[in-house]
Amino acid sequence: MTLQLARSLYTRRYGHESPAFARCYELLQEHVSGRVRVLDAGQGPSRFVREVVGTQPRLVGVDAQWPISHPENGDLPGAANLFLQSRLEQLPFGDANFDVVVCLMVVEHLENPGACFAEFHRVLRPGGRLLMFTTNVLNPIMLVSRILPLHAKQAVIRRFLSFRGDVAVHPTFYRANRPGRVTSLLRAVGFRKITVSLHPGSAYYMAMNRLCFRFGWWWERCTDWLPLQRLRLYLLTVAQRS
Repeated sequence: MTLQLARSLYTRRYGHESPAFARCYELLQEHVSGRVRVLDAGQGPSRFVREVVGTQPRLVGVDAQWPISHPENGDLPGAANLFLQSRLEQLPFGDANFDVVVCLMVVEHLENPGACFAEFHRVLRPGGRLLMFTTNVLNPIMLVSRILPLHAKQAVIRRFLSFRGDVAVHPTFYRANRPGRVTSLLRAVGFRKITVSLHPGSAYYMAMNRLCFRFGWWWERCTDWLPLQRLRLYLLTVAQRS
């Protein structure tokens, strides 16, 4: 299947983005209303959060591998949009600095998720919210992803899935990518009012040819059936700092 056909099939079925990401947009808009401080933990090159948050709230982005190149870098208290390079296990901020922490498609890459969650809890103000979006390791596609070595995943994505543009591939550990596991880790560091919801994917990972794409679409529809919902592709977690 050509890249043009893959792009056509994907956009015809899902438009710009999948329903799961659309739900992320809704939650972000719900929690960042007003002049709140937002930490985008593990931002990388993505502008997803910034597109939703805009420049009215104070948005801070951090990523372990992203060079500090934004022209508006400055001290936290005076910056409307600040971007820093930092490991999530050791965030360079004082306690209770943010109203919202957002962590999108990052949890699967965390070698020590418990330490990162503890840092999210520390930098949130009392009553602040954590929003995390990641993959569910119980999904069959993710089971295959765990088996494939990094170079093989890079080759597959660059060869077949480059029409989406997000071709960067980083090491994955999947140490907090089950509903029960992420809930227990968040509770251990002090989060309360934790909700974890499962959402179907968009067959993006199966867009290698027409047959694979249609099988992927069929499988994701099958996960609407209650006994298979635990195998949905995405985990969306919202938690509150006590």
